Amino acid sequence: MLNILTKSNSILNPHWNQLSGCLIFETFRDEQVFTSTCVALDSTTLLTAAHSAKDIDAGFVHFNFLYDQKNNERLKVKDIFIHPNYNEEKSLYLNDLAIIKLETPLPSSITTYNIGTFNYQAIERVGFGGRDGKNIRTWTHAKYLQVTDKFILCEDWCSTIGDSGGPLFIYENGKYTLIGIHSTLEGDQYTYAVKLENYQEWIEKIQSADLLLQA
Repeated sequence: MLNILTKSNSILNPHWNQLSGCLIFETFRDEQVFTSTCVALDSTTLLTAAHSAKDIDAGFVHFNFLYDQKNNERLKVKDIFIHPNYNEEKSLYLNDLAIIKLETPLPSSITTYNIGTFNYQAIERVGFGGRDGKNIRTWTHAKYLQVTDKFILCEDWCSTIGDSGGPLFIYENGKYTLIGIHSTLEGDQYTYAVKLENYQEWIEKIQSADLLLQA
């Protein structure tokens, strides 16, 4: 099932409000503009896919539900940290993880998420992939097929370009817990995602180092 954000379903389904930390990642390479997805861990730290963040000239995080380059509110990216084991020549999805650091904090209204353990519950994925000529926040349910220490392989026929870097959640105890980052499409209905619990030490090390600098 694919849900696309509209004013009406935002009001009718309170879960949409809990997904405000799923954001648009806008990048520039050689004067070309690209969009993908990212997710907030705290007010200045976000996760995305390494292939979405690698070798960019500049980047911004937009926090509207629909991508509009001229009118969206956006914040400038200060730093990008690509996972040291990412090597696209060997694999397009293994270690496909990057940390975004912002120059200024996100609004306090934006939800942030904790990384948790994937306990084989139903997976919910959010992304800003291009559909009908627009990048609109969409919410899908994916079926996991294979789980390893590094990745989750899903049956997910809704995936499209621009969903890369988007979060995979499980919903438990009334809140969304972050368990993966959407990576690449395989064939026409299978997708790989980075399984986050095994990268948590690297993520927290960069988060804490930046917080110490700000203190």
